[in-house]
Amino acid sequence: MALKLLLIGARGFIGQAVGEAFATDGWEVLGLDLAGRDRRAEAYPFPVRETDYTPDSLGGVLDAFAPQVLFQGAGSAGVGQSLREPGRDFAASVLLFQGVLEALRLTGARPHVFYPSSAAVYGEGAGDFAEDDTPAPISPYGFHKWQCELLARQYAALHGIPATVLRLFSVFGPRQRRLLVWEIYNQARNEGRILLRGSGSEVRDYLSVETLALGVLRLADLPNGGLRLVNLASGAGTRIDALARLVARHVGPDIPVEAAGRPIPGDPGRLVARTDRLSMLLGRPLPFDFSAALAACLGRWSDRG
Repeated sequence: MALKLLLIGARGFIGQAVGEAFATDGWEVLGLDLAGRDRRAEAYPFPVRETDYTPDSLGGVLDAFAPQVLFQGAGSAGVGQSLREPGRDFAASVLLFQGVLEALRLTGARPHVFYPSSAAVYGEGAGDFAEDDTPAPISPYGFHKWQCELLARQYAALHGIPATVLRLFSVFGPRQRRLLVWEIYNQARNEGRILLRGSGSEVRDYLSVETLALGVLRLADLPNGGLRLVNLASGAGTRIDALARLVARHVGPDIPVEAAGRPIPGDPGRLVARTDRLSMLLGRPLPFDFSAALAACLGRWSDRG
């Protein structure tokens, strides 16, 4: 009998990739998403049911489906929106996740919960971040992700709900039509130049969404009886101006790259992970070729026009 994954936020950028990886590996996947959310023309390799995320609605699904793993992929999506609408971001992250955990508590279901947190919990820092570093977020988004981590810790300790908190860094992929890699590509293609909003010297740890999904799949194979916290990242830093030059070379010759030279509110100068814990859990480093993955992503965007 196939193992079961309940995928909340199945139509999201990360949720869809995770669902595809599990379905390809032979898991039975049931996706949940909000009614009326954007429905892409492409088919999903698993069913997606429209629902709200209240404990009552989720409770019925948990009782009927009885998953071994639950991936909580729904929620807020970025620092900028959280700065503009912190209350909305709080509701879309902290309150939503608390409702999911309440549904588990009330039904008695105890799947292994995966929660995608963010490197935004770390805040500023000169070195690479390890999981035991003290969180010091500098945006509402980072604070709310940290609060979700505390909820996972609370429900693991008090109600025996096993959870793995994944601190994600900078994720990209061909379905993502937002955030920095897409913005840079879109500028190069449509404007013939790239103007970076910050200084260009910011450093980020990039991981393709396909590799992220593979990491979740491999971690789901491991036993977990409490709370586990792990950086899911490549462990390698890339300067934003270097990223921009790679994108520019892909799009065409002689595309200039400039930087505004101003810091971006809520945006740390360096966010790079230490991945020792991830490598220890998996028995080896997570395989990832940044240049190849970026080229594949840009190629997909170019093919689609």
